[in-house]
Amino acid sequence: MHSKTAMQLRKHVRDFYNSVAPEFDCSRQRLWADFDFFTPYLKQNGQILDIGCGNGRLLNYFFTIFPKQQFNKKMTYLGIDNSKKILNLAKKQHSGLNINFKEGDILNLNFNKRSSKMIFSIALLHHLPSRQLQLTALQNLQNNLDKDGYLYLSVWNLFQWRYVPYFIKAVLKSILTFNDYSWQDLKIPWGKKNKKWRYCYAFRYLELHKLLEKAGFEIMASQTTKGNYLIIARPFLASRGTTILGVDIDGITLDEAVKIVHNLHNSASQHYVVTPNPEIILKAAKSPSYRIILNNASLKIPDGIGIIWAASLVKIKLRFLRLIKGILGFFFLLITSERLHSALPERVTGVDLMEKIIHQSYPWKAKIFLLGAAPGVAEKVAQKWRLDKIVGTFSGSPHVRDEKKIIQLINKSGATLLFVAFGAPKQEEWIARNLKKMPLIKVAFGVGGAFDFVAGISQRAPLWIQKLGLEWAWRLSQEPRRIKRIWNATIKFPLKIIFTSDNIHKI
Repeated sequence: MHSKTAMQLRKHVRDFYNSVAPEFDCSRQRLWADFDFFTPYLKQNGQILDIGCGNGRLLNYFFTIFPKQQFNKKMTYLGIDNSKKILNLAKKQHSGLNINFKEGDILNLNFNKRSSKMIFSIALLHHLPSRQLQLTALQNLQNNLDKDGYLYLSVWNLFQWRYVPYFIKAVLKSILTFNDYSWQDLKIPWGKKNKKWRYCYAFRYLELHKLLEKAGFEIMASQTTKGNYLIIARPFLASRGTTILGVDIDGITLDEAVKIVHNLHNSASQHYVVTPNPEIILKAAKSPSYRIILNNASLKIPDGIGIIWAASLVKIKLRFLRLIKGILGFFFLLITSERLHSALPERVTGVDLMEKIIHQSYPWKAKIFLLGAAPGVAEKVAQKWRLDKIVGTFSGSPHVRDEKKIIQLINKSGATLLFVAFGAPKQEEWIARNLKKMPLIKVAFGVGGAFDFVAGISQRAPLWIQKLGLEWAWRLSQEPRRIKRIWNATIKFPLKIIFTSDNIHKI
């Protein structure tokens, strides 16, 4: 569907609901029986974001589950809708200290990232034309959902006999408009006397599931009723991760990380990826601002065998048990990391992720810029990978005085993927300061010394040493000057994990 057509349909939907606001309000006074499906998954506190809130009838549902006193004490409600007239009706019917309504659009949500414990989207998604707008909407919801929060979604199931005539019309319109419209773009009548038409996209059940997964959701439960698809979902990474000394780590494999980056590259917003290792986590433990930067990343890969080891310990409360399991954990790592029971499935290094992403990025139509390392190193990487779409390199520096020149180079190159090798914490701080100044960049990565490995400046440990988790010993033998950093990663970090009474001091 052409973007102009999609925008026209969006306006049509908004105008439709403004034109029928009083009648629509009257038809939405009773609760749907389908709401009962959500009840077992409701959170007991936190912010509720109701996107496409209409006349606020979801509040009536909440008041049947939670006493008003408990609701007002533990929850906040924000209803968002793009129909002014319906919002005015909602405000007249519902008021309270923690109840607010605001005009807004699911395609442009400007709230605190990861702030909502519960996001409801009731009978809204099917009013969005085009796959890109649908995906953008879901990604916006995912970006505003707390990592432990849930999405409660209902979408109309239009694959019923009574809608067959409208499917036939949609097929004919698809042919006449040369596929500008699809056979799933329906116009459904509303009202009994003076019928009006509203746009609806006819989702198929599996199609909706795949779209949610592409937007970064994991589906926990789903059900098809007579008229609706009902889905409970949560952020995919929330179910497979841990927190180490206040830093969130995503529990993913290398292949899963590449798929996630692909989806991030196709999204409508900007993202950055960080690669926490023991040394980075120690720095973050001392710096609240750096910890916030790491935790705000869209993807936080476990770069370091020490991270895998620590993830198996952080939920153990007793220090003595942590000590015993920590010692056993080191023993198992010397045999095989697969025997170490951890919240994280495998180690994912920054250099492995960078290499795989660059080599697979051509079908994504991605353009790559390499920033950082010593003069000439990035150029060697580009020459080695000359068949990949690398559009620019620059050694640069993380100093603020050099930012304007670097940003101009990156913007001029047209790059959509940016790899920054300034070392931690400078590279992450640089990305956090400057990402918005580079609007074409979809995903930025902090990759430390990855350029040196690819260019052959530093020799990476043999694979068998990597599997034993002894890459730190190899690097020490190659670069004795790293002794302080190795000490932090292999001695200071394990002691911190074992003997810190509270390993989670998030900000």
